[in-house]
Amino acid sequence: MMPISGKLADRHGARLLSPFGLLLMMSGTVLLTMVEPGTARLALMGAVLLIGLGHGILAPSLMGTSYQGLDRAAIPTATTGSNILIRVGGSFGVAAIAVILQTAIRDHVPGATGNLKEATASTDTHLLAGAFTDTLWWAAARAALAFVPLLFLPRRRPRTASADQPASRDTTPDTASTH
Repeated sequence: MMPISGKLADRHGARLLSPFGLLLMMSGTVLLTMVEPGTARLALMGAVLLIGLGHGILAPSLMGTSYQGLDRAAIPTATTGSNILIRVGGSFGVAAIAVILQTAIRDHVPGATGNLKEATASTDTHLLAGAFTDTLWWAAARAALAFVPLLFLPRRRPRTASADQPASRDTTPDTASTH
């Protein structure tokens, strides 16, 4: 999916593809909020597939857009920086969701301290499913907030004079050379 969406983002711009990818990811997350103890594995796999497809559409278009306008010499440094931000940001996101899940377990499972192993020993799996549902709604809400920055993405990739030179950010005509 990523190679296809990368080519589509180059042709049509990230502003068109990114919201679609985010919508797929949110759809899969919302489907996971409906999971109950007897939910079929096929339904779970379908929800996770939607999340993966959405990520496969969203990630390449955002990465390609982040390099627009950079000189070739700056791309290795930008790649290093973006990889660090992705890993640190992902770690913070996972930690936040883990804390939300622990809090939800304490709220839903009587006597639980937030420990997942302890909560799975509970006789009522519906209580634990409720904790996961609450947590996944938080994840869906966080994803919905991501639509706001997507509105500021460029509509299309700027055209360049050659593949080796970045697009110029100056759009004012050069009047000094025409006299």
